[in-house]
Amino acid sequence: MTRFFNGYADNEARVIPMRGRLALLATSWVLFVAVIFPGFADERIASPQGLGLEDVIRGVLCENPDVLLQKREIESSRGILVQANGAFQPVLRNTLTRNHELRPMTREDSFDLGGRSFLPIKTTNYQISREHHLRSGTTLGLELDFVRTDSDIPSKEPENRAEVKFAIQHPLARGRGENAIAFKLEEAAKLNLKADIFALHAAVHQALSQTLAAYWSYLGDARRLEILSVAEERAKLLARQTAELIKADITPASERSQVEANLAAKQANRIDGEVQLRKDRRILGLLLGMSSEDIEAMPMPSASFPNLASESIAQFASISESLVQTALMCRPDLASIRLREQAAARRTVAARDQERPQIDLHLSVGYSGLDEDSRLSSYISPFSKNIPGINVIMQINSELPLRNLTARGARQQNEANEAKLRINTEQTIRSIKSGVTLAFSTVMNSLRQRECAAISVSSYRQAVENEKSKLDHGMTTIIDLINLEDRLTGAMLAHTQSQVALAQALVSLHFESGTLAIPDGESYSIDIPSLSSFVFPDSPSMAIASSTSTLF
Repeated sequence: MTRFFNGYADNEARVIPMRGRLALLATSWVLFVAVIFPGFADERIASPQGLGLEDVIRGVLCENPDVLLQKREIESSRGILVQANGAFQPVLRNTLTRNHELRPMTREDSFDLGGRSFLPIKTTNYQISREHHLRSGTTLGLELDFVRTDSDIPSKEPENRAEVKFAIQHPLARGRGENAIAFKLEEAAKLNLKADIFALHAAVHQALSQTLAAYWSYLGDARRLEILSVAEERAKLLARQTAELIKADITPASERSQVEANLAAKQANRIDGEVQLRKDRRILGLLLGMSSEDIEAMPMPSASFPNLASESIAQFASISESLVQTALMCRPDLASIRLREQAAARRTVAARDQERPQIDLHLSVGYSGLDEDSRLSSYISPFSKNIPGINVIMQINSELPLRNLTARGARQQNEANEAKLRINTEQTIRSIKSGVTLAFSTVMNSLRQRECAAISVSSYRQAVENEKSKLDHGMTTIIDLINLEDRLTGAMLAHTQSQVALAQALVSLHFESGTLAIPDGESYSIDIPSLSSFVFPDSPSMAIASSTSTLF
């Protein structure tokens, strides 16, 4: 007579005398296990209608909030550059004045004019000037000035005077040459625009890194939920079988509480898996710029986890140093901060120039003309009539503040900002070097962890098969098999988590090395297969030329 204990082995447990029914139960359990565990959970083929990596990448580039915000920053920087360019654009000024004045007369003038106490004077004046600030600091100006005076004196024609003047203002100290503030601010604006463009590339890299990590978590949640759902179904089947055995008086009624507790625990685990999946789906949806309705309707992930062989550890163990050099060359955030440091240096030079004294040389060359006539043509004729010669004016203006505290304070601020950016640049370089090294070692460790987890699953599967064989021969209990199945479930969950960790580590390594996305004009070249491998470009041009790259 074979003893079978519906629970842990216990010498005081009830003996089941019905070997035939026990064999039938064992056969049913073996068939159930074969259905529940056909293979590893990560071998499931996702629906082709699911959410793929290409869908995620397109969503990041088109709808990610951080990317969209940085695009607006570029537009703002373009506006600042246009504003800086405006300082060197020619300016045309026009002035037209019509004045009617009643001028009181002296007694002598009143007697000469027949006793009039006032004299109406009508004045018409128009000025046209053009001014152009050169990047060297010199200002060129051309001015046309016309004045017509009609005194309403009998037999006296209106007096029409014109003046043409070409002027040059050249700084001798402050604002001279390439150190002029307007010129340096224009250079700084150009560098800031380039920095913002690289900041956009950095935002794309960051958004891709975060979103791909969230995608792998979402895929891991789906796989874990599948494993937990299978465990729940197994617990339900065990509960039904136990109820039938209790009803047939094969198993004691006290065993009901164990299987019910097991079922409740599996249901709780499945519910927790659903909650975690919804949380990670929300995170992914927000990174993709989705609405709450679209997040709830998001399809399940369709990609597969990276399938790197363990031999990759030895094959790629020597590329860490080359990745550091690639990162220093490709990381857009480093390029952005270097450009901002250069822009700050331009502003510092301009601020130092403002501390110099203001000494300007003014040189004006022109002529004056006169025409006494009331005809309409007299508004133009003075520019070519009665010109006595050339008028020349030379003037030197200077401003020598005893203590230019305003300029000194501005210079100190700009020097401090430049120093802060220099420190930030050095810190970014150190962070990149250590980040690449850490990300590379994380990939190596994650690969080893996944291999160990796979061995654990394989070993537990064999142990389950051995336990089923022992159960078939009445050498163990169903509860012992349940416990071993739970360990297999735990191993499968750990294996799934190791796959998630490896996929995220690869994303982190591509991010740290600056190879997630290579800018190609207004698009990005992204080699999707390389995101799950050790394929890294030696240079941006190599990545763009890759035949497997996809433009987004």
